Amino acid sequence: MATCYVIEARDYSGTEYSYITTENSNQPPIKLFTDKCGYSKFCTASILVHLVFTNCVRLSNQVTILKLAPSDAKSLYRRRFSTTEFFPRNIDSVLNNKLNLGTFIAVL
Repeated sequence: MATCYVIEARDYSGTEYSYITTENSNQPPIKLFTDKCGYSKFCTASILVHLVFTNCVRLSNQVTILKLAPSDAKSLYRRRFSTTEFFPRNIDSVLNNKLNLGTFIAVL
């Protein structure tokens, strides 16, 4: 099943690159992607995750949460992250995708 998923994801129309992220110690998927599917090790990424729905934080009354328009989010992301190796060239499509809930910033 995993092999079928990898092939489908790779062959999806319009896709230039496909990236798979897993832990270095997780050898079965690494072997699947490199040995059977022809993937190359690109880099060892650091992915930081914060589960916001399980960590309720009380905000000061002085903090305001703003939702950015996709055009403003695009400008922010391009200024801050465009030189990183995983920045998507199609950031417009990502930000305007119906599955994207938005870009939010906290202002003090």
